Amino acid sequence: MPELPQADRYLPEVREWWETWRTSAQAEAFLPTDVQRLKVLVLLVQRIYEMEGADLKAYAELRQQESLLGGTVLDRQRLRMKVKKETESTSDDVLGDLLG
Repeated sequence: MPELPQADRYLPEVREWWETWRTSAQAEAFLPTDVQRLKVLVLLVQRIYEMEGADLKAYAELRQQESLLGGTVLDRQRLRMKVKKETESTSDDVLGDLLG
């Protein structure tokens, strides 16, 4: 996944959001269409951080789009997405990891 294009035009929080996605384990499986989606979402993230008040529709849209990309453990389980962790486990089977 590429570095954030024109990164200097974005707030530090937005650059951090991009870097988090860029270096995430699931980014290894991203196709160009996924990267394009993140390029559109970065504009939404910038808008959210620039807002004075809460725009619940913007937050809801970001949450939904991140979910589709496997943003949480539960999202990855629902998508049956396997990601490599720094530990020996190679899945997002949290319960299995806890139970050993």
